[in-house]
Amino acid sequence: MLRIGICDDMRSQTTMLSGYLQALTATYPQLTYDPFHCGLELLAHYQHVERRDFFDILFLDIEMGASHGIDLALEIRKIAPETIIIYITSYKKYMYDSFKRAEAFDFLLKPVSQADFDQVLKEAYAKLHARDDVLIFHDKRELTRVPKQDILYIEVLTYARKLLVHTKSDVYERRGRANEIYKTLNHDFFIMIHSSYIVNMDYIRKLSFELVCLENKQNLPVSKRRGREVREAYTQFLHRRVRA
Repeated sequence: MLRIGICDDMRSQTTMLSGYLQALTATYPQLTYDPFHCGLELLAHYQHVERRDFFDILFLDIEMGASHGIDLALEIRKIAPETIIIYITSYKKYMYDSFKRAEAFDFLLKPVSQADFDQVLKEAYAKLHARDDVLIFHDKRELTRVPKQDILYIEVLTYARKLLVHTKSDVYERRGRANEIYKTLNHDFFIMIHSSYIVNMDYIRKLSFELVCLENKQNLPVSKRRGREVREAYTQFLHRRVRA
């Protein structure tokens, strides 16, 4: 089941986006969607339904009369942090705020075309399924599943044939080689910046010719040989995330 919510105080917008979704039911056979025309109505939905009925993906207008979509998203985040939120706006000025404050997955500028809508939904759907994409770590005592989307970077200890997988909260050790684990990763998100480092581009804060700065303020070196490839990959990643 793929549950999608649409919230916009303009009925013409919810009707149009509902039409876009209806046209995609053959592509996503288990797709269901619900339109809302008021932020409070949407919030009430989250407050009163079972967790299994939370939306997987939410298309949310930033400006809705007295309510503000970003503030609404923050309230929804408290209840359902796993919901993927895509903002719809007429104003580019809200883009930065939406990404910084409410962890938006992406945004769409009005008027929203069917092509742009289809593309961002495709990417959100891929991320949704990536949540089930995990690395398995095991020793004599326990087995641990680590979602690949939670990985900040992977450190390669070539001399020991070991990999150190760094997440926001832990570091996991696994035997293996860089090229072996790199093949298992989605290259739309992961890039090898150095023979010793594989980085999740979702967590890059700043990129220079020589260094990658991650959200946790960790600095990692970019090899000269891979410099151009890394910059091109990250530029394409940003283009997929931000549409002008």
